[in-house]
Amino acid sequence: MKYFLLLSAAATIICSTAYAQPGSLDPRFGNEGIVQTQYWNAYERPRLKTQKDGKLLTCIYAYPDTLRLYRFHPDGSPDLDFANNGVSATNQFYGASSIGLQTDGKILVGGTRNLPNGEFFEQRIVLRRFLVNGTIDSTFGENGSIETTLGGLQQSVNDLILQDDGKILITGIFSESGSRSDIFVARFMSDGSVDSSFGDEFGLTRILFNYGNCKITFQKDGKIILAGSSEGEYNNTSRFLLARLNTDGIIDNSFGEAGTGIVKTDYDLDGDFIRDIVVQSDDKMVVVGTALVGGFGNKIPYMAIARYLQNGVLDPSFGESGKVKLKLAERTDGYAVSLQTNDKIVVCGSTSYTNTNHVLARYLSDGSPDSSFGENGIVELDLGSIHEVAYDMVILSTGRIVVRGTPSITLLGFEGDKPSFITKIRRWIHRNILNFTDVNGTATEYNIEQQNSAGSFATIASLLPNKNNSYSYNISNYTSATANSNFRIKAVYADGSTVYSEVVTEAALMADTKVAISPNPASSIIHIAMQENAIQDGTVYIYDAMGNQVQTQSFAKQTKLSINISSLQQGHYRVVVNSNGIISESNFLKE
Repeated sequence: MKYFLLLSAAATIICSTAYAQPGSLDPRFGNEGIVQTQYWNAYERPRLKTQKDGKLLTCIYAYPDTLRLYRFHPDGSPDLDFANNGVSATNQFYGASSIGLQTDGKILVGGTRNLPNGEFFEQRIVLRRFLVNGTIDSTFGENGSIETTLGGLQQSVNDLILQDDGKILITGIFSESGSRSDIFVARFMSDGSVDSSFGDEFGLTRILFNYGNCKITFQKDGKIILAGSSEGEYNNTSRFLLARLNTDGIIDNSFGEAGTGIVKTDYDLDGDFIRDIVVQSDDKMVVVGTALVGGFGNKIPYMAIARYLQNGVLDPSFGESGKVKLKLAERTDGYAVSLQTNDKIVVCGSTSYTNTNHVLARYLSDGSPDSSFGENGIVELDLGSIHEVAYDMVILSTGRIVVRGTPSITLLGFEGDKPSFITKIRRWIHRNILNFTDVNGTATEYNIEQQNSAGSFATIASLLPNKNNSYSYNISNYTSATANSNFRIKAVYADGSTVYSEVVTEAALMADTKVAISPNPASSIIHIAMQENAIQDGTVYIYDAMGNQVQTQSFAKQTKLSINISSLQQGHYRVVVNSNGIISESNFLKE
């Protein structure tokens, strides 16, 4: 992963710190890249979430009815301030299957609870909420939990996700009588009550396939995407399944086959299923799962990856007609997929029938293996146990890839791409002011460092993160600065890693790098006249007063450019022109 640091003042700079080869175990995480906490009688496919501060959350269901929620620091050490020495244990909870994080830091865990009910047992949906410190949130539902059947006999939660307004979406398996199970989606209010405006009168939508696990996510317009299987896992008739719902829970008839809102893909004709999905910034959807070539038991299953366009059609620019297959010497299963900020795709799973090992693989955005990662894009890790599966993963802001595996509670830290800053230096407030924005917004401290006469760098100021993610430092405050002074930014992250921008000279801060904009003020069109030495290919970026990028436009060997700004709100804006590393800028007022 890359860090993006936007610095105010006259060149584009990329720098990074030294890291080992991507895909190797990260020795700064746990014990040489490995964290293992033994707890027997632990069940379910483990999940992993990362908080804004980089801390890691995972959970297990322990027989007979205990939910154990763990939190670790970004370096893999237990967070002893969380609940009871890093673990919160609560009862009356069966099958911990999903974790969600609210914007206020509260933690939601989804699962089930089993109760006797005649010939069939009754299986209820359970949602439990915890405060940031790991204690039960008694304001949620009844004593921190809600239990519901949504009108059925048996329901289970496979995944949950939170909307921006705090509403909770869950998906799982729904059965009215215990003899047939279908996919369902339900929505709850932030207080745990059922949202009756979603789907039917029970606040749910059912998709009538005979059993199918699903994951849930959003597209940019808020529409809901489900990804799973049409007939369950390891079934020769099962197919990759995508479904799209409108924001009110009604099937989106503009998506899929013949207005059904559903896409089924015969990946290899002999049974296949999706286990995870991630949506790219362009709304393309990347999924991972398993394909059963020749039917289960006859040939070796392999990890199956696919990318779909926004409308549910396989993306022909990805792999082979939208598909990428990972076949190792023995059986290979896919469980999770994540995206790096540079659009590389990371997947994880397992391989082997007898002595299952963790598998991690990375691909370029076109689906080709990333040869810089592991061995030809693949990492296979054997810890010496008989059942090792990489079930889930997260990618931290430092680039580290953390995998949630087995046995018991296993966390694996792998080196990712080298973190780096893309530093754009501009002068748009007044001379001698260094302005910067960390796009990731995840550093714990920013140090301004200064160097005189080729000596060592020394910290002259420290800035703490702020909610606006916008920082300024006036170097005039430092009286020892001279015309030969150099400056840089040092970002310190939660796991102890540090990254530096390259140096900014005093002369560069004093330089005038403006472009001419007319008319100014403007209401619909602005005309930009660039410097004569900036006649290369480049991009124009427009930022609002809060530093948010609101518009871009590319150009090719031009000194004059017209941009339509009619969609922008009234207010002050900043224009930054990057022409092959030459940065120039100015401001305008939108009327």
